[in-house]
Amino acid sequence: MTRVPVAPVALAALLTALMAVPRAQVVADRTVEGRVVADDTGDPIPNAKVGFATNAASRATLTDRDGRFVLAAPPRLARVTVAKAGYARRDAAVQPGRPNADIRLARTAVITGQVMDASGEPAANVVVRAEVPTAAGQASSVATVTTDDRGEFRLSGLAEGRVVVSAQAIDSRRVVLYFPGVESASEAEVLDVKAGDEIDRISLVLPASYDPPTIAGGGVVIVSTPPLRPPAPGEPVTVVRGRVVSATGGVIAGARVRLTQQARREGASTQSDRDGRFTFAGVVPGPFLIGASKVGFSSEAPPLGRLITVTATGADAELTLTPWSSVSGRVVDELGDPVQNAAMQLLRLRFQDGRRRLVSAGFTRTTDDRGVFRIFGVPPGQYILSASAGDVLTAELPGYARTFYPGVSDAASSPFLTVGAGQSQSSADITLVRQSTARVSGIVRDAQGLPGLVGSLNLIPSQSASALVTPVGARVGDSGAFEFPNVPPGRYVIQAYRGTRNRSTEGEFGALSVSVGERDVEGLIVQATAGSTIAGRLSFFGSAPGAAPPRGGIDIEAVPSDPDLAPLSGRATADIRPDWTFRLAGISGPRRLEVTRLPPGWTLKEIRARGIDVTDRPLALGTAAQSIDDVEVVLTDRLTHVGGRVRESNGRAAVGATVLVFSPYRDRWYAESRYMRAAIVGADGSFSAEGLPPGNYYVAAVAALPAGGADAWRDPAFLESLVAPSASVSVGDGGRAEVAVTVFEPR
Repeated sequence: MTRVPVAPVALAALLTALMAVPRAQVVADRTVEGRVVADDTGDPIPNAKVGFATNAASRATLTDRDGRFVLAAPPRLARVTVAKAGYARRDAAVQPGRPNADIRLARTAVITGQVMDASGEPAANVVVRAEVPTAAGQASSVATVTTDDRGEFRLSGLAEGRVVVSAQAIDSRRVVLYFPGVESASEAEVLDVKAGDEIDRISLVLPASYDPPTIAGGGVVIVSTPPLRPPAPGEPVTVVRGRVVSATGGVIAGARVRLTQQARREGASTQSDRDGRFTFAGVVPGPFLIGASKVGFSSEAPPLGRLITVTATGADAELTLTPWSSVSGRVVDELGDPVQNAAMQLLRLRFQDGRRRLVSAGFTRTTDDRGVFRIFGVPPGQYILSASAGDVLTAELPGYARTFYPGVSDAASSPFLTVGAGQSQSSADITLVRQSTARVSGIVRDAQGLPGLVGSLNLIPSQSASALVTPVGARVGDSGAFEFPNVPPGRYVIQAYRGTRNRSTEGEFGALSVSVGERDVEGLIVQATAGSTIAGRLSFFGSAPGAAPPRGGIDIEAVPSDPDLAPLSGRATADIRPDWTFRLAGISGPRRLEVTRLPPGWTLKEIRARGIDVTDRPLALGTAAQSIDDVEVVLTDRLTHVGGRVRESNGRAAVGATVLVFSPYRDRWYAESRYMRAAIVGADGSFSAEGLPPGNYYVAAVAALPAGGADAWRDPAFLESLVAPSASVSVGDGGRAEVAVTVFEPR
């Protein structure tokens, strides 16, 4: 065989040519290109979500203004799912690397209506479904919504076909009713829906046996009331009368009033008449709970009502209900198109664990096919409104960050919505903010190193970068694989937490810091640990030999000094045994060991571990090797006392004002610091703060504390504003200091 020599340059050119063809083919085969248009007009549909039918959440894109999309394709690609508000979702077959026919979306069919109870009142929070009937007389759900405070519902996203409509009331019977008022799918009226149709006036009336839940502050409480106990022979009976009124004025007719015997939980119910009045006859005297409820109102009493004593002469009660408030509006994208299934949330600004946080106010609703939402049952207050369309359990639209009213990505730039009693805050419209997002994915492992998660996995903006914290949940598979879709650039912490195992034991916990840019972040490993154990003993430094506080009334906790590296909730409290030994377990992250509750007359003197004073010092915890078993917590009855008198600027005693005593050293302004005290000014204009550590302090008086929770006054920014008008005192061990201050009135 004759060998033909090939020049090096020619060989390189030949290899380049040979490699170019398969490389181009591979690149083409790994992408899918197409176009999404309206079926009725052929017009392009911009911002339609296109994802793979097998894993649409993690690999998705939006069409451009011409309705075109390009999507990186996995092997064996067969189908994509296309979704857009106002259109029925569609699965379509596609071919990688080849021209694909236009994907045509049909307009959604819509069914609207109202659910009422037997008395004609709207039934809120009733689950309404559109279901496809089967030959076996059963039905499978294709769309689900819940009624609002007006009992109204809107089923959308329906493809052309035949459906039945059902309503499931959340009461003691879990009754299911099919339109037009039957109890089985086989008897229901079948509705033929066409593309673009809107079938309205679908009304359902729940049976008289329906027991509407009491709704207060956004929560649902189920209350059952069997009949009142009948009187024994010769036992006297009397009458309970009263009236139901509105907190904003006027009487309330048709309210359900419950009278429940306190000891036996036996009760009866009636309705208020058109004058708001009600009567219970044949009542055996004794202690009772009485309460009222009506859809559209919140009760100011506990779930079972307030306590009244019924005497032989009877009892009168006036029950006050507060009209529900609501926040409503519309969510659109940057083109003005509606966004469906965006999660709408009301948030409150709170100061917790030494940081400002945006926390959920307990109200979450989603937008419909028009982008419209209505959040109801809202107590009076100030709220931040947010819309999220990119998170798990939402539309998961790529490229959209959580957006705050009226259309900003920074919560600090969002104005508060002030909601009054019975007020409807409408036109709270939001335009979503478009920005680059990335997918964050990896594996979560338990303390034994096995993949899997029992508990929660959250992505939290790093508190070192932002004081506003709104956690985002993940999608987690059986093998521990997780992903957070559509994460905007920033610094985050991923926290895995199993939850407390018991009062003194926190569960497995893991935290991983991650920085997100414009590219996906993959291959992360979040490793949980079982945490550290803290064990020790309480001892007492008393003014008399053998002095000790009474049993109970002492709480010892490991308070996080860096909330990024500790669970957001579920903090353990030490188990204190009869021999004064104590134990905490499952503790992770840097913590300060603090005595958060003390009996009267006692305060903390010092905490020692391994012979070292660790009072007020963060301890590194999280592994078994970091456990501490020789902690000594010393309490003393030698209390310091800071007191004095407080006056207003006009010289009058400032009764009811709050006095704040705090250290001048900023490094002591941490969460639950023992170097801070708040005291209320008494009727004689005096105040008293006991148990502070010896040292120097600022003393300031304010007429009102800042909003934002019970700890809002501990916010360093607020304390800083009080430094200039403060008085200064110094107190020694067991000593007393007196000071006169004037209420600070900020201009």
